[in-house]
Amino acid sequence: MDILLVGLNHTTAPVEIRERLALSEKAIPELLPELHGRIAAKETLLLSTCNRTEVLAVPSGETSPDGKMVLKALADLMRVDFAPTDNVIYEYRGEEAVRHVLRVAAGLDSMVLGEPQILGQVRQAYAAASQAETTGLYVNKILHSALAVGKRVRTETDLGYGALSVGNVAVLLACKVFGDLKAHSGLVVGAGEMAQAAAMHLREQGIRQLCFVNRTYDKAAALAAQFDGEALPFDALHEALEAADIVISSTGAPGYILTHEMFHKVMSRRHTRPIFLVDIAVPRDIDPEINDHENAFLYDIDSLRQVVDQNLARRRQAIPDAEAIVEQMVESYRRWKAGLVVKPVVQMLYERFETTRRCEVGKYGKNFCEKEAEDLEKLTRLIQNKILHHPMDVLKKYDPDSEEGQRALALICEMFDLK
Repeated sequence: MDILLVGLNHTTAPVEIRERLALSEKAIPELLPELHGRIAAKETLLLSTCNRTEVLAVPSGETSPDGKMVLKALADLMRVDFAPTDNVIYEYRGEEAVRHVLRVAAGLDSMVLGEPQILGQVRQAYAAASQAETTGLYVNKILHSALAVGKRVRTETDLGYGALSVGNVAVLLACKVFGDLKAHSGLVVGAGEMAQAAAMHLREQGIRQLCFVNRTYDKAAALAAQFDGEALPFDALHEALEAADIVISSTGAPGYILTHEMFHKVMSRRHTRPIFLVDIAVPRDIDPEINDHENAFLYDIDSLRQVVDQNLARRRQAIPDAEAIVEQMVESYRRWKAGLVVKPVVQMLYERFETTRRCEVGKYGKNFCEKEAEDLEKLTRLIQNKILHHPMDVLKKYDPDSEEGQRALALICEMFDLK
C-alpha cells in the first residue's frame, strides 16, 4: 500500500495559483468527506494554509490514487479552474510522504523557517479529518508523530528562536523596555502592511490602549476598528505622542514626520516618562538625533533587521538538529509499519509451534505422574521459546517493503505452512 502526499506550496506555485486552492478553516470539514469519497481513499487528510494546500491519502486497495487526479478532484469540488502540472505540484509516496508531513509540522518546509503557526494548522487539519471520520490507522499514526515532532523541535532545538518579522521584533524589544505591555499605550503611525502587522503584534502582547494616526483619516479609522483602538487625524500627532509609551511609525512620507525640535516639545510635556520609538519606514519617519534624548529609545529598520538576521542565523544552525528529530520519527514509523506485517507472521509462527508442542505433550504426558507432567510442560515450553527467540528477533528487524524482507517472510510462511 503506497500512501500519497500531493500538494503545492510557496516553493512550487505563485500566489495567484495557490489562492485558487486555498481553503478556509470552515470549508475544510465541508469538502473533506466529498473529496474522500471522490478519490476512493481509505483515509484522507486535507491541509490548507496561505502558503500550501496538501492532501494526504491512504488508498483503499493496493493501487495508490494519482496525485494530479486528487488535486483536480479538489479543484472541481471548489469549483475553481485548476489544471495540476508537474512544475506546480509535488508528489511523495510511502515513507517520503511521511517524512514530508513531519517536516511540515516541524516548520522546516515553511516560508518563514521554524514559524510556529504551522503546527496549529496541522492540528486543525487532523481535527477536521477526525470530525469527518476520514482518518484511520495510518493517518492517526502519521499525525500523532507529526504533532510530536513539532513539539520536540520547538522545545529541543532553536528552530523557532526569536522573531523573523520586523514588526514582531519591534514589539518584543518594547516588551524588554517596558515588561508587561498591559499597563502601557501604543501609537501606530501609518496604515500600510507593516503598520497593520505591528498593530497585530501589539494586540497579541496585550497592549492596554492603541491609537492610529494617518494622513488619510479613514484608513486610520479602519485599522482602529480592526484592532479595537482609537483613530486621530494627522494634525493630532503631537497629542498622540504625548500619551503614547510605544510608537511605531511606517508611512510613505518623503521626509521626517517627527523632527528633533518637534520631539523636544513633546518630551517637555511628558517630563521624564520614557518613550520607545520604532521607525520602520524607508525613507525614515523619525529624526535619528532623537535617540540622543535621555528618555527616548529609538530603533530604525536597519537595527531591527540586524536582530532578524541574527535570529534567522540561529534558526538555520538548528536545522540539522530538527532534521535529526524528523529522521528519528521516520525510523519509528518504519518499525511500526514493519510490525503491521511482521508481527502477525511472528504470532502465527509461535502458534504453529505451540499447537505442535501441546499436541505432543498431550500424547505422552499421560504416561507421567502429575509432577512429572508439570515438569514436561515447563521443559518443552522452555525449549520452544529458546528455539524461536532468535528467528523471531531476526524477523522483527526485516523491512517488509524491501525485497529481502519480502523473501524472508515468504520463505518462513512456506516452510511452516503459515496461511
